[in-house]
Amino acid sequence: MGRTLIPHFNSRPALDRFNDKWTRDEITGCWVWRAQLDMGGYGSMWAGAELGRKDKMQSHRVSWLLHRGPIPKNMLVCHRCDNRACVNPDHLFLGTDADNATDMKNKGRSAKGERVNTAKLTADLIPKIRADKRAYRTIGAAYGVGKSVIFSIKHGKSWGHVP
Repeated sequence: MGRTLIPHFNSRPALDRFNDKWTRDEITGCWVWRAQLDMGGYGSMWAGAELGRKDKMQSHRVSWLLHRGPIPKNMLVCHRCDNRACVNPDHLFLGTDADNATDMKNKGRSAKGERVNTAKLTADLIPKIRADKRAYRTIGAAYGVGKSVIFSIKHGKSWGHVP
């Protein structure tokens, strides 16, 4: 009969396990996570009971817990450096979803224009749409979008980054 494998949970302190998994980038000062990364590029590790968890957590959140303390409910741990693999607590800050979205927009990282995966238009079409004097519904039909999309373009609510 085969052996039953029992999961082994490392009894080493979380800070020791955490510190084994990053290296310092001398140029940026980032502590770059060199262990497991998720599909989004964030590190992860088993947090452990000493951090009040029994599951895997993103490593930048573990860093916050270890170096700064509890993360308030509904708060994110955001990166000043925009390096998702960074776990340097000096590069992290707490923020809401809105704070994170504003930070992303201010740094020019938010998807806009053709970078939006559902975009039907391209930047070269926007000046033509703005100059078109036909009814919004007619313009929209010509480009395969609704009249509300044309309205947003003509009134500067979307595609504002295109001159």
